[in-house]
Amino acid sequence: MKAPQLNELIRSRRSVFPAQFIPGKPVDKEIIEQVITNATWAPNHGQAEPWQFTVFSGKGLVKLSTFQSELYKQKAVKNLTQSNLRN
Repeated sequence: MKAPQLNELIRSRRSVFPAQFIPGKPVDKEIIEQVITNATWAPNHGQAEPWQFTVFSGKGLVKLSTFQSELYKQKAVKNLTQSNLRN
């Protein structure tokens, strides 16, 4: 890769936020597979492979999201203090 290509790659990166997703529209399986394939190329500590990924969809995704939201409600309130609030 040449420097201009690297510059373009770095400068064109972006963050994706939950609000940018369309609720109820599943992500194509091919996209998920490509993201996982690309993730295996990310730097890792001491070549600590093999990678393991879990993809949730359908009822499993609903169950996970319900569990996560309930856990957040329980834990976030307990850990909320004036010192960790941002103005």
